[in-house]
Amino acid sequence: MEVALMRTFVAGVALFVLSQAVAAAHSASMVEQQALLKRWALSRCLGKVYADAAVKRDAEATASIYLEAGIVPADAYSAVDQLATDYANRHYTGSIDSSFGTKKCIDLFDGKPLDHLTKRLVNPPRLRR
Repeated sequence: MEVALMRTFVAGVALFVLSQAVAAAHSASMVEQQALLKRWALSRCLGKVYADAAVKRDAEATASIYLEAGIVPADAYSAVDQLATDYANRHYTGSIDSSFGTKKCIDLFDGKPLDHLTKRLVNPPRLRR
């Protein structure tokens, strides 16, 4: 009986450790997917704010790399792209004459709206525990 109890205890500990490892891997995967989605947004924004064809091609190629690495649904990218467009269309002014395209995209990347949106998209309510 003591051996059976010990086996049950060891099996329980093993299952607990395994469940914690799975939860940690899931959490790391979600953080990674959020980072990929944010980098995709930055690339898309840069492609929107610059007229130069070479810059646009490079930004689009960079975005495609992040898209290929991601596993979030396609509609997630549409929502993020709309936010990138909103930031690209902002009007900034400063002491020098510039459209401040890079600043718009940095503000997008660093902003809470993109953080909140990407967090929600990579961890939708139906998947939350």
